[in-house]
Amino acid sequence: MLEHGVIRLIEISIMISPLILILLALRRKVFRKLGKTARLLLWVPLLLQLAIPIQRTSMYSPYQKLTTIPLADSFAETVEQIEAAPMIISPTQDVLPLPQDRPTPQNWTWGEGLVMIWILGMVIMTGVNVIARVKLKKRLGLQPCSHDLCEEAVRQMEINRCLRIPVRQSMSIHSCAIYGNLVPQLVLGADFEERTQVQRRMMLDHECLHVKYGHPWFLGFIQLLEIVYWFNPLVRLMMNQLRLDLEYFIDEKLLENKPQKERIDYANLLLSFSADHDQSALQCLNSKRTRKRLKERMGWIVNKKRTPWLLAAGIVVICAGVSVGMMLKPDAQSGWEMTMKLTLIQNEATPVELVNTDEIKVWCEGSKKALESMGMEVPVTVRAESWIAANGEAMTLTDMQRGAESLAQLEFGEIPESVTCFMPEDRIFVKLTSDQLLQPYPVADGADAVARIEAISPVENPEITCRWGCYAGHQALDITDPDNKQAPILAIAAGTVNTTGFNQIDGNYIILDHVDGIQSFYGHLGEIQVEEGDAVEQGQTIGIMGMTGRATGPHVHFYLIQNETALDPSSLFQ
Repeated sequence: MLEHGVIRLIEISIMISPLILILLALRRKVFRKLGKTARLLLWVPLLLQLAIPIQRTSMYSPYQKLTTIPLADSFAETVEQIEAAPMIISPTQDVLPLPQDRPTPQNWTWGEGLVMIWILGMVIMTGVNVIARVKLKKRLGLQPCSHDLCEEAVRQMEINRCLRIPVRQSMSIHSCAIYGNLVPQLVLGADFEERTQVQRRMMLDHECLHVKYGHPWFLGFIQLLEIVYWFNPLVRLMMNQLRLDLEYFIDEKLLENKPQKERIDYANLLLSFSADHDQSALQCLNSKRTRKRLKERMGWIVNKKRTPWLLAAGIVVICAGVSVGMMLKPDAQSGWEMTMKLTLIQNEATPVELVNTDEIKVWCEGSKKALESMGMEVPVTVRAESWIAANGEAMTLTDMQRGAESLAQLEFGEIPESVTCFMPEDRIFVKLTSDQLLQPYPVADGADAVARIEAISPVENPEITCRWGCYAGHQALDITDPDNKQAPILAIAAGTVNTTGFNQIDGNYIILDHVDGIQSFYGHLGEIQVEEGDAVEQGQTIGIMGMTGRATGPHVHFYLIQNETALDPSSLFQ
């Protein structure tokens, strides 16, 4: 649990660092004239994220592309590596158990090591802060102040309507300041009494405003954040700038609606304090007193020009939106193998059923949350309104009734936007339901048709290997030539070539038209020697025997057709 917390702190620290640099650069160059409140509001989203380490994930995170990897390829490579890894089995070597009295060695994980480093860093930072506080308290040498000074300070607190806090005096400083965070105290300098009444009032008002707006407690809070995020120097840089912005806020609040002369007097007062080297340890001038920052603060006090509030509000809103967007954690990407949740769309007049779909899986990639929401199932629509063979040719009801399987068209249903699914390489087939197969198309005796067209055998030396109905759904005669596996196939009667073609079941086939709407069918041919529309004579060679399509040996699949009904030609061989 602690490991996950530390990792989350590091993630937040990394994601917030670019924002700190951007805001620092904009604040010093572009936003120099923003008002007191706008300057502080710029830091609010960052402070909230640091204080409440709860990250929101989104696929719209600017860092999302950094997490996008070809998961399917990576998964395939991993499988190949596992399959290629040699497995060494030594049956003659026994596994020796560890002695019972020897404890099993425990190896530290990198997460546990990270937690220990983080805790050690916090302990060191806490110790450094405690030592600095002890030294400061010793150097200040706080002592009770005189009754008159205490009364003056308390009276000024009441005027400013701030919390009444203890008043102390120190001979080590020459101004006044707030000391302490949990229990703040007002510390008056050694020469406080020597200041003019106006200067004393300004000094007391300044510190009272700090207390009124809760700055001592807030500064303690950001110091705690500095300890927690000790590993990121940019967080400390941000907090130092925030401390300076708090001073700007109090300066502006104190000098609100004041004439220019009072602003200049206040600036001169601060300049006199800047010569006091002991003052740097206190909150009044907390940040490093470089000439650049001192010059910036003096310019802020003297110059009344500020960005119009409407424009400042727009800047704050835009910056807050950008900050929130840049702190979105990229949605964790994952890849899962899922089963298909099938929806069958078909011709209700001839219902079909799916063939071997349980073992077909779909690979999906995308947001882990989105994948979890799918429940390990991918909605897939199976379209079987028309029957298509694997080679793309259309299939008839007759083909299906003879046991053919039609290739179905697949379409993904509604899947989350952040998920990409890949169609399986395995194909889904459909076939007629068992009811349809048990009640095939009408079958009639073909003796009349054979006599009407005076048919002859399609093979000169015929041998019937499978008669009509020799197995369920077999609606034809299978005829071979025991002496010639490439025997010529003959037209059983004069007629015209209606159709030549190929399908997975019958292979190469020919349909001839004869008199009175009678047709003859020849399947599994090795070669077709006529074309559609050709006129043929009885006994003419129209093809060569073969075993194309679904066949176990060379033969011709032969039957008659009339009025789209299969006719049994067995009388031809009786």
